[in-house]
Amino acid sequence: MLMMSMVEIGMALIPEETAALAANRQIKDRQERVRRTLLESPNYWVFDDLSFALQDDAVKITGEIRKSLLKPEAEATLPKTAAVARVIHKVENLPLPTI
Repeated sequence: MLMMSMVEIGMALIPEETAALAANRQIKDRQERVRRTLLESPNYWVFDDLSFALQDDAVKITGEIRKSLLKPEAEATLPKTAAVARVIHKVENLPLPTI
C-alpha cells in the first residue's frame, strides 16, 4: 500500500495549482489590456456603451457607439496591445445628437 504524508500530497498539488493560477492571471491581464485600450481611445465617448468578451485568440466587442471611428481604431490597436488575432464587432452606430 502506498502511503503519502500530507506534506507530500500538498507538494504534489503545487505545480498544478500554480499553473492554473498563472493561466488565470494571463486571462485577467489580457482582459485588463483590452479594457484599457478601449477606454483610452480618443474616439471613446462618455455616451458609448461597450462590452467585450475574449474568445480564444479573438475579442468580441458589443454595444452602442456614437462615433464610428472607434471601430477601425479598435481593429488596429487591439491586436498590438492585447495580443488578439482578430476583433469581432457587434457594435451598433447610434446617430449623433441634434441640438
